[in-house]
Amino acid sequence: MDRVCDHGGALARGRYLLLNNLWGARPGAGEQCLWAEPAAADDRAIAWSTGWRWTGDPRSVKSYAAAVMGWHFGLATPSCELPLRLSDIAAATSEWQYRLAEEIAGPLNVAYDIWLASTPDPQPEELTDEIMIWLHRGGGATPIGAPQTTVTVDGAEWELWQGGHPRSQWLVHSFVRTASEQAASLDLARFFDFLAPQELDPARYLVGIEAGAEIFAGAGELETLRHSVRVDRRHTAA
Repeated sequence: MDRVCDHGGALARGRYLLLNNLWGARPGAGEQCLWAEPAAADDRAIAWSTGWRWTGDPRSVKSYAAAVMGWHFGLATPSCELPLRLSDIAAATSEWQYRLAEEIAGPLNVAYDIWLASTPDPQPEELTDEIMIWLHRGGGATPIGAPQTTVTVDGAEWELWQGGHPRSQWLVHSFVRTASEQAASLDLARFFDFLAPQELDPARYLVGIEAGAEIFAGAGELETLRHSVRVDRRHTAA
């Protein structure tokens, strides 16, 4: 079993990077670790776990330990279909099965975090949109911005929240599942289609897809039993 507990600690697993991202830990106190079995021959689907114990302001995010595919703020994973223009994406299918166990309940979400940019290898200032897809919301956690409407996307009902990131220039679009689930089989491209054309320029690049637990406070463990992402390019006539 491989294990990391420091901020930025990472485990490479084929097309994914398991990243112990403790970006908001400083105002609070606590710890978080991430662990996984050694890499398997099939890197399309992975399993991994993370456990945490955080105190501090329950309104501020302490961490987002996640499986990263593609770009993440100077990091990049190899051998995946990204980056790819939105206009070139036919489907972005993902399966995620997990178990969430809370020892001390606190604000958190279990969510995808998806990054769009104006260039295929962006600097942070070239990010244009962050799309979050919350499968689970607990402890009164709320997304950035304000609720806009309730929508049906890919066969499920979601609250759509939108707003500008408070410390950066990109827009945040958060789809929050109205009934929390511990398993999902989604076509992430359907969320892009919902926001287009008014919200998203089809020339923007999908640069990164992440899946993990965003923790504000509390203690618990997220065990991902199976996670996979595949992005299919749209076929064009010869």
